[in-house]
Amino acid sequence: MIKHIDYHPSLSQKKGLFFLFISLILLPFNSSVSQNSDEFLLQFVPTEPFKVETGLMYKLFPTGKIEELPFKFPKVHYGGWGSGVTSNPTPSRSNRYIGFLKDFNIWLLELTNNETTQATTIGRSSDDKYWGIVVSMSGWSFENEKLLYSVLPESGHEGEGPPLITRKVKSGWYIYDPVSKKSSFIDIPGDVLSWLPNNQILVKTPPSSQENESMGRQIQKFDIESTKLTPLLPMKGDFEFNDISKDGKWVLITSLDWDKYTTSLLKINIDNREVVSILKDIEWASIQFAHMSPQGGTVSCVTIEKSTETRPVTHGDITTWLNVEVYTLVVNGKEIYTSDQFFGSHKWIDEKSIALFNRDAVVIIESDSGKELGRRVLN
Repeated sequence: MIKHIDYHPSLSQKKGLFFLFISLILLPFNSSVSQNSDEFLLQFVPTEPFKVETGLMYKLFPTGKIEELPFKFPKVHYGGWGSGVTSNPTPSRSNRYIGFLKDFNIWLLELTNNETTQATTIGRSSDDKYWGIVVSMSGWSFENEKLLYSVLPESGHEGEGPPLITRKVKSGWYIYDPVSKKSSFIDIPGDVLSWLPNNQILVKTPPSSQENESMGRQIQKFDIESTKLTPLLPMKGDFEFNDISKDGKWVLITSLDWDKYTTSLLKINIDNREVVSILKDIEWASIQFAHMSPQGGTVSCVTIEKSTETRPVTHGDITTWLNVEVYTLVVNGKEIYTSDQFFGSHKWIDEKSIALFNRDAVVIIESDSGKELGRRVLN
């Protein structure tokens, strides 16, 4: 059964607004909230947005308090390769570990004692003869704090001279267990979207040879132990993953209709497969990215619209006058925070507070009023 929540965006929203998403700032599905009364969000913020670079990890509290973790994460020279992976430091769901990349491999920082442990050794950089091997993190399990990661060989031809040799490696998905300090290979049939509770993974399976490439995909649950696939949505199509609730009971999915050039935003219950339609058949690119509150009850997004005001933008010796862009945070259809300063992505801390990230600052606001609770200027 599909429930539809009526929400009617304005004409300007349909035609001119789109959701803003910065993959270097967002973690794929591991922004964590602790289980005790001192709730906080661990969030990695690059020091140079739009670049694969080092950055800082912050503790963000609902009260507006912002603390910087003293650990300095190494610079990363490459981004995550493949679907559902990242090169950003990735906290476990209990906030005990933070996975990060160093020397082309995964390391773990244990926050209880600030000790680091190397988790993988298979990653390699390319040299004058061989292509490298890229290791990328995906996310942490809901139970037992295991880390899902991918291994892929580089390939291709760059520059002059003979082509580099591709290294032989068993590419695909692996699960690392910090307790046993061992990795195990797992054959996942499709693109990884998110780790789910009960040792399951949310995947987007490819179309059959007879189906349309863009409309024959399906959202399914993959059980790691039995390797069984269970459809989560009855229909096929093309989908993008947006978010998962803190308890893993709800996922937020964007459904893409390539024939109509429209998108729909769906909230799906993992247990009973109930589908709640948040937005339906909206003009292309207007609802690309969204987030849920920790319990999955509230949906938010960032929109952007060009104003009639212009300001100069200088690159080198060239100055161009561009329209000022207005950024707006929308929560359940209500605009609560607007700025002409680019504030990039956002993440929920708890049911009442949201963190915004821009080039210069981290800002914490109330989710119902947009009132600013705290601000930390970035170096």
